[in-house]
Amino acid sequence: MTPRRLLPGIGLFLLLLSGMAGSAFAQSTFTLSFTAAQYIAPENGDLSVQLMRTGTVPDGTHIKVSIREMTTGSGHLADYIWNHDDPILSIRYPQDDLYYNPGRSYLYKIVDTSNLGVFGSPSSAVLTITDDEQAPRVSISDGVIGKGNATFGTNPTQDYAVFTITLSTPIFDGPFVPLIVHDGSAKNGVDYQLPYPGFAYGGEFPNEGQTWTTVSIPILSTNVPKTDTTFTVELVPRAPILPGRVIGHCTIRNDSAVSPQHQSLFKGGKGVVHIRLGDAAVSDEQVMFLSTDQSLFTVPSSVTIAAGTSGADVEFACPKAGSGTILATMPPSRGGRTLPLSVSVYDHSTVTVDPGRLDLALGSSASVTAHVDPPPPSPVTLNLLVSSGGSISTPPSVVTGAGGTAVIPVHTLAVGSGTVSVALPDASGGSPATIAVSVTVGPVITLVTPAIGRSPGGDVVWLYGSNFSQHCAIEFGGIPVPEIHTQPAGDAIWLYTPPHDGGLVDISIRCGAHQFLLPSSFTYQAASPLPLFASPRFGTTRGGTIVVVNGDGFDYNSCSVRFGETPVSLLSTVGTEEIFVVAPPHEAGTVPVTVTCRGRMLAMGGVFEYVTGDDGLANILSVTGDFRSGGHGQIAAHALRLDDVVLVNGVAVPDQITTYFGVPMHEFEFPEITGNVELRLRDYLGRAFVKTIALDPEVRSGEVTTPNRITIGAEFSATARNLGSGLKYVLGGVTLQAITSHLPLFQFGQVCLSCQPITAVLRAPVSLGPGTFPLTISDRNGNLISSTSVDLVTSGIVASTITPPCGPLEGGSFVAISGSGFAEGALVAFGTTYSTKVVVKDPLTIIAKVPPAYGNLRPQITVVNPDGSEATQTNAFTYKSLSDGACGDQRHHAAGALPQQ
Repeated sequence: MTPRRLLPGIGLFLLLLSGMAGSAFAQSTFTLSFTAAQYIAPENGDLSVQLMRTGTVPDGTHIKVSIREMTTGSGHLADYIWNHDDPILSIRYPQDDLYYNPGRSYLYKIVDTSNLGVFGSPSSAVLTITDDEQAPRVSISDGVIGKGNATFGTNPTQDYAVFTITLSTPIFDGPFVPLIVHDGSAKNGVDYQLPYPGFAYGGEFPNEGQTWTTVSIPILSTNVPKTDTTFTVELVPRAPILPGRVIGHCTIRNDSAVSPQHQSLFKGGKGVVHIRLGDAAVSDEQVMFLSTDQSLFTVPSSVTIAAGTSGADVEFACPKAGSGTILATMPPSRGGRTLPLSVSVYDHSTVTVDPGRLDLALGSSASVTAHVDPPPPSPVTLNLLVSSGGSISTPPSVVTGAGGTAVIPVHTLAVGSGTVSVALPDASGGSPATIAVSVTVGPVITLVTPAIGRSPGGDVVWLYGSNFSQHCAIEFGGIPVPEIHTQPAGDAIWLYTPPHDGGLVDISIRCGAHQFLLPSSFTYQAASPLPLFASPRFGTTRGGTIVVVNGDGFDYNSCSVRFGETPVSLLSTVGTEEIFVVAPPHEAGTVPVTVTCRGRMLAMGGVFEYVTGDDGLANILSVTGDFRSGGHGQIAAHALRLDDVVLVNGVAVPDQITTYFGVPMHEFEFPEITGNVELRLRDYLGRAFVKTIALDPEVRSGEVTTPNRITIGAEFSATARNLGSGLKYVLGGVTLQAITSHLPLFQFGQVCLSCQPITAVLRAPVSLGPGTFPLTISDRNGNLISSTSVDLVTSGIVASTITPPCGPLEGGSFVAISGSGFAEGALVAFGTTYSTKVVVKDPLTIIAKVPPAYGNLRPQITVVNPDGSEATQTNAFTYKSLSDGACGDQRHHAAGALPQQ
């Protein structure tokens, strides 16, 4: 496991330990590092990062620091002079304004220092500034317009509908807020004029801090008498601007009208045509009527508008159901235009809803299907009335589509209960249907900071809100988050962002059975990987040289590397800046080095040279560990090779190469001997680094920690000090095979590595049955080290097998997890990354979508039930490249078992 770059102190820790290990290399005068890797401060607070020193900093020491704004990439170099009396150097960033401009993060890097200083870790830090202004809300007024009519017989004239757009809070950059014009009864090109179909206006705020602007839309005036018409404009705010009143209405009043243009009536009822003139008739005027189907409705052939009056109402009967048109022809003095009036005659209808009851988590949404019977011949508007005390919201109405169905969206706002009444229009009649809604507590995100990051991912983002549990799956734009840390109070989460293409994305969170979606809440800034160099730049033709590819903007723990045409083995990746690989064998000469991130390949700025000579002896930095019989040791060095051998008293010991914060390390276990031993690191040419180590007798802890209750067949952990390899674990007379044992990460500030506990993963045998059984741990000689008792139970969660046992590095395949005790709403984690698609088929089987590897090739699989109970599978799954053919293309394996949703 590779620790994260944001954990403080490891580089400094290794350098200090190198002195303790008796390195033959000269030590620097002093070491500089930041006091933390992440600083978060309000803009009206202490905006500073701090450099600390170890050792003595000579007076007048110059320190160069690169300061780069992470959003724009712009930056500069700053030169500081250290006063040797100061233990800490504060680098302030003066910032406070009256504008809303959140999400500002600045990357500080130490790039140079005089007087033999060196960089510790962290040598870079991120300062995130939280805004103290509220996010602006944008609103629009209704249109203000003149009468909008012209004298008959003249050419059309033009007025303007004027809409005022306002921001509640000034914003640093003058934004452009798009708006869309929607036809109502007023139509584009007939009643108002856009430059071309589909044209979208916008509110432009050209000046910094400007909070209002106007938009004008041309209104066409004609000499055709008709009813008042309406259209709407809709603001489409973009992050970070929030919606306020986003719909503006405009009514165009006309001089003469025959209305309504459409009527929906019951069979056997009566309809009315209203005639209204712009001015009173000088003499009697006649309006002529014609029905397209006299069997549907009967209308008189004409009506007379008496002199001195300006209107009349004409009734007509509706003997049967159907649809038709009444044609009303205005008198010649009013233009003589024939106007169609549509009429629909219905039988009584009913409306039903499915489901009629919803149980939702706070912040979630659901859809309800409404159905009108019999299906109306044309769309019907269903009016929605919410009675919930503010716990739920719906739109004011929905419109039926084909077959008389409509979808009603329901969104939860607060804990509580309420109802939604679904009513037919008066023309359709019938009793309303009711939707009952109950809202329970679930996760809610109220703030994302910073709300912007780079497309390679790896940025630290905080989510603030409520009801977060210790096991929550989070996605940014549908991509699973690689690592999540929930604060104990359940009101905040910090995480590393996954790689994603540039643009605005949603954030979704699922904690147990509850889900929450925060739409359009995070912006990815597009960025291309920028490789800088490979170190070392050469290696032997034998291969095996450990190379670090340094750069900036690599996809977070997700890129692959090639030397020439050959894919190379990855040792580890560190954030977005370093990738550790093992050079493959190759004939002498130079080869290009390429990095591939999300399918995009880019060439290095340089090449790697294969030589027939020598790599050179490893540069040892430190030797650390638990210097006891059977203890663990580490050798940190530059220029390590994969074929280096670790020997104790001339005998090779099992070891592995890992990396810690940019430093390769051999990790190994001392044999069970005591006294002075010779520790030797030997390369392929026989050269060696040699150090004498005094090994103390091993001291076994008398205490071992296990869970109080263990489900039969489930994995469980036994934790104690000095649980090395070769120990014997016996539970109730049954010998258990340790699945794995491991040390946790360094406890910084402690040199006593033997003080750290070791965890052995075991599995409770099914042969014992329920009951209380002794667990004993003995060494190779049969000496009892520790004993305890555990309770085995039959009820609980167990994860026993995973099929297939591997999948592609980029994720996307499906696996089936078998076991017992799985509950609806369970989560599945691959290491620290949660699956974005989990289906609990039954208590014995789960289907899960495999997330990307994010550098962890053998993750522990964890199934977490909504009640917090969990089961693990260790060493049961491996990420492999699709090209190696070991698992084949797993994208569709187990997918056929997914239920249709």
